[in-house]
Amino acid sequence: MDAQTVGILAIVVLLVLMFLGMHIGFAMFAVGVAGMFLIIPTKAVLSTISTEPFGGLAHYTLSTIPMFALMGFFTFYGEQTKDIFEAARRWAGRFPGGLAMTSVIGCTCFAFCSGSSLASAAVMGKVIVPEMLRHGYDKRFAAGTVAASGTLAAMIPPSIILILYGIITEQSIAKILIAGIIPGIISALIYMSGIFVIARWNPGMSPSTTRGGWKERLIALKGVWGIVILAFLVLGGIYTGLFSPTEAGAAGAMGALLLGVASRRMNLAKFWMSLMDTATMTAQIFIIIAGALMFARLLTFSRLPYALVNWVLHFQVSPHVILLGVMGLYIILGTFMEPLGMMFITLPIIFPVITALGFNPIWFGILIAKTIEIGVITPPVGMNVYALKSAVPQVSLEDIFKGISWFLVMDILTLGLLLAVPSIATFLPDLMK
Repeated sequence: MDAQTVGILAIVVLLVLMFLGMHIGFAMFAVGVAGMFLIIPTKAVLSTISTEPFGGLAHYTLSTIPMFALMGFFTFYGEQTKDIFEAARRWAGRFPGGLAMTSVIGCTCFAFCSGSSLASAAVMGKVIVPEMLRHGYDKRFAAGTVAASGTLAAMIPPSIILILYGIITEQSIAKILIAGIIPGIISALIYMSGIFVIARWNPGMSPSTTRGGWKERLIALKGVWGIVILAFLVLGGIYTGLFSPTEAGAAGAMGALLLGVASRRMNLAKFWMSLMDTATMTAQIFIIIAGALMFARLLTFSRLPYALVNWVLHFQVSPHVILLGVMGLYIILGTFMEPLGMMFITLPIIFPVITALGFNPIWFGILIAKTIEIGVITPPVGMNVYALKSAVPQVSLEDIFKGISWFLVMDILTLGLLLAVPSIATFLPDLMK
């Protein structure tokens, strides 16, 4: 059996194991090791097993992940999320669909502190969905809004998806994070515009609520200033080169902790829970990375990515047609695969094709993040939907999936805009030193 055949067979076996319910990290590790035994000498396989996982996980850049995760959990347990929601409700609640717009604003603000779309959907779901139901919102629309808005954390820095994309493809972490700012804000604005149209078209789904005066709105802002300063500290430090991404994550985590202590809502128990949740999330991600490193090494030995590049370049079609096919592939894969595992499996194969076709790798990373946003709210798997369901058990999975249909249309619109105007993603990174 030749090396390329082993590589193709490995991908098939990996997909089968995933469908059977095996953990993606362990599945990639097992398939990677088994495949290498068929291609290279036993001594080389054992050497790879003993060095590759440790060498990859000891990569300094990976420390960005626990730092930003810790910042998000400090923000959550310090109850800054409630302040964000209250301020957004005061300012947007009086409009048609105001509380739904509030959920978008709240998830956008939390995304600047979190990095995880699953955490964003679960955390903001606990805060916002019960409030929307209490004010007479249609439960499908309420749940769908939060599930979709939670995906913004996959795009807006400090997105864990973008960090891992940068690591896998060896792109600048700072540039890929900064590239997500404008697309993330545009995604949020498209969500809010769509909500406004839906609310005007069917007022019964999303009635207007708060009609407080300017005094109440200005008072509500006092709980938000800390998060705003924290976001400017982290992103401004990365953009200007004052901080590396890891240093920015550490500064952000410390800032979030100080905000919680200053507001007297962070105690030792919450501090400990923040550390434990961060350790759990980091361990889960690192297990996937360890397995992915072995699987990627198998693909390298099989030379399958290089064969795919040569095969694609022989097609007499526009590179943009190939790019559209890749986007379609990611949307389909996202409906049943876990996002991190999908990236680690596909990028070692697809990224060389994209660069060979001359596409900007930073722009492509933003496109990947957007397709992942679509995938995590699309049935049958829809990771964000399950995360939200765990936070609001009173709403069924069927209702949540039905509620996201309008937002899928908005996401496709946003993806089309990013494809048509690449400078949306590349403008800020191109200005960086």
